[in-house]
Amino acid sequence: PEPAPPPEPAPPPEPAPRKAPPPPGSQCEGCKMPLVNSTSSSSSSGLCVPCRFKNANPWIPPKKLLCWSTLKAGAPNKISLPIMPFVEYRSGRLMPDHILEVRCLRVDAPEWRYELVHSWPSGISIFVGDRRVLVKKPDDEHFEAPGPLNLTPWVVRKPLEVNQPMQVKVALSSTKSEIWAIGFVISVPILRDEEVVERVIQLQPPLKDRMKLDLERVHLWVMEHRP
Repeated sequence: PEPAPPPEPAPPPEPAPRKAPPPPGSQCEGCKMPLVNSTSSSSSSGLCVPCRFKNANPWIPPKKLLCWSTLKAGAPNKISLPIMPFVEYRSGRLMPDHILEVRCLRVDAPEWRYELVHSWPSGISIFVGDRRVLVKKPDDEHFEAPGPLNLTPWVVRKPLEVNQPMQVKVALSSTKSEIWAIGFVISVPILRDEEVVERVIQLQPPLKDRMKLDLERVHLWVMEHRP
């Protein structure tokens, strides 16, 4: 008689079920300030609106959030930017290697993944003094500035204006159900390769957690492709 075939190897143990993410806390994970259900906070991402502006771009880390404000549709929003500490008296321009960025985001983002992403509303105009520096018309398919607006070229102060705030006006066009906010950030871009590598390492989870996740992915692939 032919020998009995060897028994099939036992299947690998099932991975432990992943724990559901913890419910949103009552404090901002960035600044530890209380999160409230209002137009000034967002609890679904665990970050308040100011921290959402600060963490929107890891490659251009903020040096200071000058100011931010929710926007009202149908009326000009007048904003005074306290840029005085960052303007050189002799040149009337920003300090070297500094940039002034305008970042816009939707406070009531439809999903948490959009809460740190800059985006413009359907229609917006931004003025520095009486000069319009950005315009986006509703349903404009050829809008050429989808990212944050760099206001650095328009920071030109006369000697008598160095100690005065910069006046900006914003006109918004959006539906009444949407809540938009705008922030003005002084940043110093990352330029050296070493800084980029350091920033990537800071954003990565610990090696132990990454290896555990890789093992789970391998196990799932093997189970799905078993003969």
